Amino acid sequence: MTTQLASFDFITSTRVHCGMKAAEKIGETCAAYGKRVLVVADRSIPAAEAVAKAQLNAVGLPFRIVYLESPEPTVTYIDQLSVELRKDQFDCILAVGGGSAVDLAKSLAISLSHPESIWLYANLAYRPPLPLQRATVPVIAVPTTSGTGAEMTPYAVLTNEELKQKGTIQERAIMPKVALLDPELCWTMPPELTAATGLDAFAHALEATINVSKHAPVAEWAGRESMRLIFNALPRAFANPQDMEARQQMAWAAAVAGVAITHRGTTTCHAIAETMGGICHLPHGKSVAITTLPVLKKTLRLRPEIFSSLYSVIRNHSTADKSAEYCAQAFVDAVGQLTQTVGMSRNASSFLPRGAADGLAEQVLEAMLGYKYRPLKQHPVEFTKEQLGEIIREVVNG
Repeated sequence: MTTQLASFDFITSTRVHCGMKAAEKIGETCAAYGKRVLVVADRSIPAAEAVAKAQLNAVGLPFRIVYLESPEPTVTYIDQLSVELRKDQFDCILAVGGGSAVDLAKSLAISLSHPESIWLYANLAYRPPLPLQRATVPVIAVPTTSGTGAEMTPYAVLTNEELKQKGTIQERAIMPKVALLDPELCWTMPPELTAATGLDAFAHALEATINVSKHAPVAEWAGRESMRLIFNALPRAFANPQDMEARQQMAWAAAVAGVAITHRGTTTCHAIAETMGGICHLPHGKSVAITTLPVLKKTLRLRPEIFSSLYSVIRNHSTADKSAEYCAQAFVDAVGQLTQTVGMSRNASSFLPRGAADGLAEQVLEAMLGYKYRPLKQHPVEFTKEQLGEIIREVVNG
């Protein structure tokens, strides 16, 4: 009798250096790809930019620096910048900063060799992306936050301000060739950013673990490992920004969560968060941080068994004497406690100017069902429109 075995993919093309002083490999890493380097940096992190400049100067590599124009890369800025930069024929792009800097670098990796608007390469529910016709510029990522895991993924998120939409490029060609994870570059993150990016990484790990779209054991291994690390390290990094052990654990956890979403993707939490962020310009990390718990609570009421095996992962002890219902509730309660511990038990209204949240829940619901509905079908519960409305109202107003 023959057993039918499920097939799956295992994708990795990124070489990772994780640990103290990893950033000292910037010069030699870039030199391996050529002589002209484009540096994508974030003006708000001058110390990390200074490290990159020093390392490139040390090996005599000429470089040009461009900066994030806004907290998250926009289609207009990417299109304008790529026209200006194409003539320089860069050999690699070095991204130094948070997930948005890496996303900008990945987008430029495409647009420097493709003349069309970068928005046409976003993979949207209502239309397919343009296929790549030429080689992309290699990307080297030096993340300074521990959140998106962009240093390990084929994704780049960009905002179309005209349409008030966020879209995601999904191309293996833009996966960074090398990721340098140096905890010393993360310690200047303020506590709120540490919290928001850490909970974003947690959401990646969780959503990839419970995503029902396809068989992907790598996603489950990576997601569970990332969640375990984050529950241990995030409260420590939040309370003591100079705890280098916690910072390194968070850097690795975010990268591993990136592996998880590379293999299985996100679900309802990110569908709501990205739609909301596109409308009201709330930063991605905060959007995800405040969206995750309301989605989990609604899922728990309808499908508690989804979470029953995860409590032992984050608490690292046997639950053999506990019921499945107890473990499921305990897991969601633990996520709520973590969210509260790092100061993210909030709603969108608390982050936005007075009056900006008026009517936001209705806008998010309609926009999400119009263009961001695909991840909704990957969640273990495919919520009704009414149920989604209840979740989104809690996200926006509490």
